[in-house]
Amino acid sequence: MEPYNIIHWLTVLIILAGFLFIVLKKAFISSDNSNLCSLGMSFTISKWLLFLVVQCVLLFVVREHIIPGKYIDPALLLIDIVYSLSVFKRYVGFCSIERKQKDSVNHLYQSTVLVCIFILLVYFLIHFDISKETFLPFSLCAGILGLLFNDSIKGMVAFFHLHSNNLLHIGDWIVIPNQNIDGIVTDISLVTVSVRNWDSTVSNISITSLQNGTFKNCQNILEGKTNGRKMDRSFIIDSHSIKQLSQDELKLLQDRLIDNGQDTIELNDYKEGTHTALNIYLFRKYLIHWLMNHPEVTRYPQLLVCFKEATPEGIPLHISVFITKIKKLQFEEVQSSIIEHLYLSMGWFGLNIYQRR
Repeated sequence: MEPYNIIHWLTVLIILAGFLFIVLKKAFISSDNSNLCSLGMSFTISKWLLFLVVQCVLLFVVREHIIPGKYIDPALLLIDIVYSLSVFKRYVGFCSIERKQKDSVNHLYQSTVLVCIFILLVYFLIHFDISKETFLPFSLCAGILGLLFNDSIKGMVAFFHLHSNNLLHIGDWIVIPNQNIDGIVTDISLVTVSVRNWDSTVSNISITSLQNGTFKNCQNILEGKTNGRKMDRSFIIDSHSIKQLSQDELKLLQDRLIDNGQDTIELNDYKEGTHTALNIYLFRKYLIHWLMNHPEVTRYPQLLVCFKEATPEGIPLHISVFITKIKKLQFEEVQSSIIEHLYLSMGWFGLNIYQRR
């Protein structure tokens, strides 16, 4: 029987720690505040036992009777590392409550994975005594593995590029329009990024596509570090409804605005026959004043109501404002109320939205 080396003793310690955890988990199963209990609920006993049984068989049975220890040691080291990383991964999911904490621990975990891979490669080179005679088969195997794990290697580079440049973190709100992804980043690995969309679906995207492609990080908006969330909408006004308003029509419009509690601009100063009496001009000025007095709309960094270049369908009216309500449902509610008022007030000025017939 070969004497135990450091890998064997490490395996024995992990086996003992695993069985000790199972005993403690049974003893504290009723404790809601127990870290061991909460960790064990996410990593079931069956998975623990599977790792432990495989290790015991390799260490105490196969090592002595079937396969020489030269080949058992790398297998034990590989299983020990996978076993430890699995526990650490479950612990990351348990202890990381805050977004920044979860992101930092996840980065530590991914870095640990790379360190473990490097340790395994160095160990294999030393353990199997790679020489000139055995270098060619080893290099061929390394080349094949490089081709098989090409995406994973690129993903490692992309992971550290995005994280080191502060471009992507767990909990960030990102938007990828060309892939219809719009939601919160829930997990970042060395290969993929998981996003929980606002419609409750989950999208998984290659991390290399984020590095090489284009995506929007809207986390500053979600954290309130901006003036609000931008509303950008255009409406095509039917050019046949544009006209000059007479003095009587101006008076009627003024009365209608007062009746609807919208006396925000003075129309009596406009004289008949001037360009200022155009209903489309008056409507634009009214809309600017109404938005400036809206409690959920900010004037900064811009509040813009303008007309774009005319089209065969009509004249596009463009609205670009920032809404202080940034959360998805609240923003959509405020945006919808603004659009509803636009349709309502447009009729007061005798204007119509273009509609293809």
